[in-house]
Amino acid sequence: MAQYIRLGNSTLEIGTLDNQPVTLIGQMYIGGVIGFINSADAVVSIKNVRVKGELKLHRPVNGATGVLSGGFLGEVQAFSEITIENCASEVNVTATIEQSPTAGSRVFGGFLGRVWRTDSHRTGGILTIRNCYASGNINISGNLSSGTSDIKAGGFIGDITTWNYQNAVATVLIEKSYSSGEVSIVNTGSGVGNIANGIGTGGLIGLIWQTGDGTLDVTIRDCAAVGSKALLPAGLDSLSVKDNQRLAGVSSSSQNATFSFSNNVVNSAMQIGTGTTYSETGSDSAGTTKAGAGKSLATLRTQATWTTVLGWSSDIWDFSGLAQNKWPTLK
Repeated sequence: MAQYIRLGNSTLEIGTLDNQPVTLIGQMYIGGVIGFINSADAVVSIKNVRVKGELKLHRPVNGATGVLSGGFLGEVQAFSEITIENCASEVNVTATIEQSPTAGSRVFGGFLGRVWRTDSHRTGGILTIRNCYASGNINISGNLSSGTSDIKAGGFIGDITTWNYQNAVATVLIEKSYSSGEVSIVNTGSGVGNIANGIGTGGLIGLIWQTGDGTLDVTIRDCAAVGSKALLPAGLDSLSVKDNQRLAGVSSSSQNATFSFSNNVVNSAMQIGTGTTYSETGSDSAGTTKAGAGKSLATLRTQATWTTVLGWSSDIWDFSGLAQNKWPTLK
């Protein structure tokens, strides 16, 4: 029997206890609304839910093996169908990592931390996110000089991955959604160690990665990444899986993946890379552009960009804040 979850018509406010960060011990899934969805039969519908506040996370030495965190939802793993519509995350995510774990991932997103499909999740899963936004900043700092894990951060989603096995299948559609927060990873250690499973930041998505025999189909259309930066730490030249884009990082090792990125816009002034090392030129191995159309802030502040270029509906979105140098909100 399928498991059904419906959540809607709510406004939530989250915060830290006495302004102190949450200390993480063990594998942790943290979201402003939901931490973790993991059921092969799960049918999830989330509509008209908005969350605001702050997530402060602290991973001490010998603490959590992995941290998956999003302003709205921490991680989706096994699922049949998930639909998230007309939802908002106005949540800042701040994480301090004292030492890299030897296993596990560190993934952070303004809206959703990670989409993850592995061998144990053998049925196909469909995730649709439509008419949603994330406005919080993602600021990650810590010692990246040891460990063999991965680290990714995105203004909207941190990471989308299928892993190693033939039946690990995911179909992801993101449309008419945007991110506006700043994204940065700062390394306080002396190097980046052996981050074997990748590192990436992106204005909308940190890294999309498919490896092995799994399959992945990702469509991003009519979306926007308007934040001012999506920064990586320096010293990444030795890493084989890395990317950094204003829209979405895509690993060139994604052999069994299909990407369709269409009619997306980005802030052309968004700072990316380390300031000197990375540029946004080029395409992934399938020839798909990863950049989105660059627009000036002045152009992005016009309603025509959202309603005419991107095709967003004024019945769903409130564009009145554009005149006050703000971004669209949901009605």
